[in-house]
Amino acid sequence: MSYVREPTPTTPPPTGKPADGSDLGACRDGNCHVRVESGDRIKVKGCSAIRVVDISRDGITLQQSSPGGGRFTATVSVGGRIQFGKLEFVPAVVGPGDTANVLMRLAKS
Repeated sequence: MSYVREPTPTTPPPTGKPADGSDLGACRDGNCHVRVESGDRIKVKGCSAIRVVDISRDGITLQQSSPGGGRFTATVSVGGRIQFGKLEFVPAVVGPGDTANVLMRLAKS
């Protein structure tokens, strides 16, 4: 017997300027569209903070620590998506110039 798995719907990457600019406080409710830089910490109510570890032309590396001391680190490219618990990250634009910033969407799934 074989099973067919339906494709998971994806959140389209946002375009244009981030609606919330650089205001990471807008992410507290789990839904924001912000510009981030390496070293930023995104705090979401009810979750451990998520740290932006690195940004490159190829994507963004994020890290979340668990209360028990473990860490989850993942890199996601533009056009991809990654989920940390209930939160989905969708990098939209990496740049300008030397890729110091990334535009991304954080949304409750």
